[in-house]
Amino acid sequence: MADIYRTEVPGGILYTPIEVSGSGTLVFGVAGRKIVVLSFYFVCSANTNVKFQTSTGTIDISGPAYCIANGGCVNGFNAGGWFQTLAGDSLLINLSAGVPIGGSLSYILV
Repeated sequence: MADIYRTEVPGGILYTPIEVSGSGTLVFGVAGRKIVVLSFYFVCSANTNVKFQTSTGTIDISGPAYCIANGGCVNGFNAGGWFQTLAGDSLLINLSAGVPIGGSLSYILV
């Protein structure tokens, strides 16, 4: 993860919305690159647990966030990254219940 401490990251910081009603892919993997999540927020429309996973074997890369209706989670900018996928893997979101959630995240590819 040493690349993320450079003052200039090739390709820059990327952004994607979180708009899901069940588990799914947030960011598709890029061959040989890891997705490092720098910040995110989401709000859940009903009670659910939310966690992030890397796509190889759906390995958890975050612990669960236990959300109540209209509650959510905010993790502000972290230059070291909150978590990362395995190289070439996609970033997945896993919900314990199929409820709509919305938000956004920022990430880099290293």
